[in-house]
Amino acid sequence: MAGRRARERKQRVRRRLIGGIIALVVLVGVGIAAAWGIPRIADRFSGPEDYPGPGTGEVVVQVQSGDNGYDVAATLHEQDVIASAEAFTDILVADPSIQLQPGAYRLMQQMSAQGAVDALVDPANKVELRVTVPEGYTLPQVYERLERDIGIPQAEFLQAAGDLTQFALPENAISLEGWLFPATYTFDEGVTAVDVLTTMVERQREALESAGVAEADQERVLIMASLVQREARLPDDFGRVARVFQNRLDVNMPLQSDATVAYGTGNLHVVTTTAEERADASNPYNTYANPGLPVGPIGAPGDAAIQAALAPTEGAWLYFVTVNPETGETVFSETLAEHEVGVAAGGQDDLEVGVEIAVAVQSLALEAQRLAGVDAGRQVELHRTVERRHAHLGAEHGFIQRDRHVGTDIGAIAAELLGFAEPHRDQRVAGLAQPG
Repeated sequence: MAGRRARERKQRVRRRLIGGIIALVVLVGVGIAAAWGIPRIADRFSGPEDYPGPGTGEVVVQVQSGDNGYDVAATLHEQDVIASAEAFTDILVADPSIQLQPGAYRLMQQMSAQGAVDALVDPANKVELRVTVPEGYTLPQVYERLERDIGIPQAEFLQAAGDLTQFALPENAISLEGWLFPATYTFDEGVTAVDVLTTMVERQREALESAGVAEADQERVLIMASLVQREARLPDDFGRVARVFQNRLDVNMPLQSDATVAYGTGNLHVVTTTAEERADASNPYNTYANPGLPVGPIGAPGDAAIQAALAPTEGAWLYFVTVNPETGETVFSETLAEHEVGVAAGGQDDLEVGVEIAVAVQSLALEAQRLAGVDAGRQVELHRTVERRHAHLGAEHGFIQRDRHVGTDIGAIAAELLGFAEPHRDQRVAGLAQPG
């Protein structure tokens, strides 16, 4: 009896011990599940990792042409704009109307996925480089403007322009001159010199094609249009200037454009030329000494100049002269006699300009002599010399060839009076004496 009770007590103790062990295992299991399993289950229902936003700092993100939503998400994640690619792509999948455009965008790091999406579709965040190239600009002027506004060094444009094959120009094109269409452009940050030049060439090609210019005629049209762009002072005169040049070509008459001569000498900012420069047939842009059009364009023509070159105004003119430099008023003539009447009409204005220049130069000359210790009697003599030489030039030349040669003539007088050496006259004085 006592033995049986002892066995029963042992069994009860054993059952309690086993029950306690089982309870302990269950509790430990629950703890492990709480520590490892529940967060994983929760993650599956709480969504991908995401930053709370709005973000910090600044980063420029490039969306490449051809990128899909997953590509953009990967780029954003790599640059720590978003916490996970999934958070970003989930938004795109949920709203197919969201369209991401190629370009550079200014964002922040550690943005929420929704914040990143909103920023990418906001045009205000797109980083664009904007530049305006005026009509008539030459290549050096274009490169200078591009460097100033979009930050690419001129040397890179010069290097890119050295290989014309990459721009698919006509075979007779000798440079990019005339092919960089004057307009306003926007480029994405990171654009290269080749990209910029290619865009501008394509824009010029579009202008020519829309005007109906065949590829074989494109270079010739650009040459003529560039002359019109440079020589015509007023929009209404574009067609008439084109007609003068075309009429001269039709009768094998030299174009005699100072603008082309100046371009060939490297003087790209003014059209002043000397008799020696106009006689230099080695200058392939010299339309005084060489027949026909110059070898290439002398600037970037716009749509109006291209249209004028294609359809000149009807007329028999062979000459034109600007009679009012301030307003741009120009007289067109059919004969040399008529032209000389126009020159004479503009000569009075030229004479007045010349007088003003002479007075200014005279004052400078006398002041220079005074500072050099010249006595009063010598100053009076110099004063009279200026007056005599100026009157002589006015009577002999009538300030023909518009007002542009006036400054050179008066500048030469000033150089002589001031005692400058012959080789340095033009560079020291002519610029000072040029009329505005």
